[in-house]
Amino acid sequence: MQTVDAALYADLVAADESMVRGYCRELTRQLVFGVPGEELSPVAESVAHALVAERWPKPQEWALLGEEHEDALVMMVAQRPGLNGVENPDQVVSYTREFVKCRRLEALLCWERYGADLLNVVYAAWAAGVRAPLKDLVLR
Repeated sequence: MQTVDAALYADLVAADESMVRGYCRELTRQLVFGVPGEELSPVAESVAHALVAERWPKPQEWALLGEEHEDALVMMVAQRPGLNGVENPDQVVSYTREFVKCRRLEALLCWERYGADLLNVVYAAWAAGVRAPLKDLVLR
């Protein structure tokens, strides 16, 4: 995070934990429910609903989400443009869509895997295209 957005990183490090958690909940809401035309699975949405509502998802939900993420990674890798891929715009678009989906799922999984370090959630959201200054989301 420090490399890709130094100002946001500095704000997050200076903020208290509850502010960072609130910011991450809002990023999660935007990441899962704020991307038009790119719905995630019911499992991913259920996990996101729980996180945004300050509840912890069930172990089964985390397990299913992990499996979904693994499947999404396989799809992403299968779409990655090869040597001639940049000449095929459809393949680049398909790969980009799969890449963003993986990052969206990864942001959810970061809550479970790195719960004490929410900068991982922020970075995964950033990589998926969801970016906002801390002050803009927290002051809402």
